[in-house]
Amino acid sequence: MKKFFRHFRNAAHPFLFFCGIAWSIFIFLSPISGWAGEVGSLKATLEWVQINGAPVALQWGSPVPDFELQDHPTINLGGYWKKERLTLNHDLSFAARNGETLQAIEAEGDGRHLPGYDDSAWLGKKLPMVESYMPGDESNPPEPFHGGVWYRRSVFVPETWQGNINRLISLGANYIFDLWINGQYVGVHEGGYTPFAFDVSAYLDYGAENFIAVRIDKPFPGIRQDAVPAWIAMDWWDYTGIIQDLYLESAPPLQVVRADIIPRDYNGTLDVKVVVENKTAAAQSVTVSLQPYHVDPTAPGYLNDPHPAAIIGKPAYLEGEDAATVQVPAGGLGVAKFSVRIVAPLRWTPKGPFLYVMETTARAGSFIDVHYNQFGVRTVTRENGQLRLNGRVAFLPGIARHEDWPDSGRSATWEKIRDDLQLIRELNVLFLRTGHYPNHPYTYVLADRLGLAVMEEIPVYWFFSWNWSRQDERRIADQMFREMALAGANRPSIILWSLSNECPFVFAYANTAYNQRIADDFHTHLDDGRMLTQSPAAQNWRLSLSTEEPLDVAGWTTYYGVFYGDDQYAETKEFILQHAQEKPELPIVSTEYGAWSEADDSNAQEQVDLFGGTWQAFTETAALDPQGNVRPNGRLAAVTWFCVFNWFTKNGLPEFIAPYLQSMGIIHMDRTTWKPAAEVLREAYRVYYEFGGLGPVPDDYVDEEEPVDDDTTDDDAADDDAADDDNDNDDQAAADDDDDSVGGCGW
Repeated sequence: MKKFFRHFRNAAHPFLFFCGIAWSIFIFLSPISGWAGEVGSLKATLEWVQINGAPVALQWGSPVPDFELQDHPTINLGGYWKKERLTLNHDLSFAARNGETLQAIEAEGDGRHLPGYDDSAWLGKKLPMVESYMPGDESNPPEPFHGGVWYRRSVFVPETWQGNINRLISLGANYIFDLWINGQYVGVHEGGYTPFAFDVSAYLDYGAENFIAVRIDKPFPGIRQDAVPAWIAMDWWDYTGIIQDLYLESAPPLQVVRADIIPRDYNGTLDVKVVVENKTAAAQSVTVSLQPYHVDPTAPGYLNDPHPAAIIGKPAYLEGEDAATVQVPAGGLGVAKFSVRIVAPLRWTPKGPFLYVMETTARAGSFIDVHYNQFGVRTVTRENGQLRLNGRVAFLPGIARHEDWPDSGRSATWEKIRDDLQLIRELNVLFLRTGHYPNHPYTYVLADRLGLAVMEEIPVYWFFSWNWSRQDERRIADQMFREMALAGANRPSIILWSLSNECPFVFAYANTAYNQRIADDFHTHLDDGRMLTQSPAAQNWRLSLSTEEPLDVAGWTTYYGVFYGDDQYAETKEFILQHAQEKPELPIVSTEYGAWSEADDSNAQEQVDLFGGTWQAFTETAALDPQGNVRPNGRLAAVTWFCVFNWFTKNGLPEFIAPYLQSMGIIHMDRTTWKPAAEVLREAYRVYYEFGGLGPVPDDYVDEEEPVDDDTTDDDAADDDAADDDNDNDDQAAADDDDDSVGGCGW
């Protein structure tokens, strides 16, 4: 009985499942116009176009950038804005932005989008920041605000920006974001967890103050069943507002918009796709050239600066054509494609996170732009039902993290993210699930640098048949997947893209169709070499097997002895072994396991007991044994305790449904108070962490030395050579890579 009531209060499983069924049927059948039964006509704003035979993503008519910070002039829009909360018409928010809808939205706003509107009585708000008032610690919940907000401010834009490509870039705003500049409508974005950008060049007054207005609408979860996420009782706090960084960036009129650097093998072969935008008045013959650099892990910016240019070390070397000429029409786009190879590659692994920076230069006459991207040589494959990182069989002990702080909610900073990930590394963790939504882009930049393999997921959470059908029509989930993958394209830390979490097995047919649609889009337009997975519940797992058909890795939440079953050890092990028999070609990831401690830690011992039994089942079915030997029949590739920190949950639903604090973390939200399970987990993970969680190196690793110039003053001089005459030990770098020495990551 005690266990039942604990489920009643804490679980997003049996009780909430039935509550959710009742709630969803109610709103699905609701005759009230404009309620959740409606399907909005606002469609996805991201589309693919073919440029020079390559797919290029456009959003709101502009190419999607790669969101890596460049050495371009920027204006940080963080700081004080005026803001007013307002009840908004959700039907208007979810309607296509035609003339009639826009007129209605502006009429509803009663001039709030106009520079001359009197906002003197509005409150001030320092952005970026969640709209909810935050408690500062986990003893009280956040303010449960869900609804509409208008934000207004002005900013001076230099005259020198005129003629450039000027973008407004948001790293996250929840949920529907409408933008006006100087009273002119710019565009809309739907989705709260992925970055987006607008070309605002035509809307700015140069050498003058510019007025910016933003309308945000985020209905209470569950009110709109055509939103993503749509679940009423999702297990995190879905904050409203301009949550992450917002800034203006000014790039030259001939610009490298993005460079996608995709490793094709673990010996350094790269496919590079460079998108060039030409906003000059004439067509341009653009020369695009590549120059890689090693990352310097001792650089002051390594853990202090997200700019790729801040961590450049000595030059690296390419085989193959590293320059190409592409014709770019006036006002148009061009794509330069390269197939090259890093010579003597240092491969990225969690234990040895060796990185590179690619310098991409575009030149046409007097126009020049230099673009930098952090990347790594890292492949993800599967073979004989086992996940392989750089050809090495993997078993990665891991943990999940909700991006949630008691003083700022989901609003993140570089420093907060860095401190979190460093603490996670102290737990001997090699694998991180950033569920159930894309985190701040800095999370993945830092995961690259610190060494954490990542599973990243879009918030398709507990979808029912009508949610799937609405996404068939609206395709917002599809857009979120594209945005996630485009933003993380160059992150070697990201090894798995996850499509959904715990969607009920009774709608497996719709889930399978969705998985197939995303997989087809991925392989046609993105094809970045990563594996696709998901995260359904292992309870009644055979009924969900069809959903795995389009995917590469079988992800499952494994709460045996917690939400279902009685014996965490025996039933977890039995599930893994039986799944391996049913689907021998699929590696398995336990995307969640864990238990709650209660807010006062009165149940902390249950976390310890649950860990012990489940971990034993994992180590006996893992692809690697604790000595690093490969188990030929081992299918388990990674495991994820859910979560590292306590987090806020349920968005302010009544306490009888669930408490506001989810206590499944092994560390409290203050990041300093450890529960007993934290030390137990750290010690259990240590043996795999020490050898890096990867098996033996393949026999076909390239064995070569990097070229060395003997002319230090002019790299183009005729007496440069490729001889190793500088008396250093280039073989040692390769050896460090093979044994995952941490000497390459500045630790």
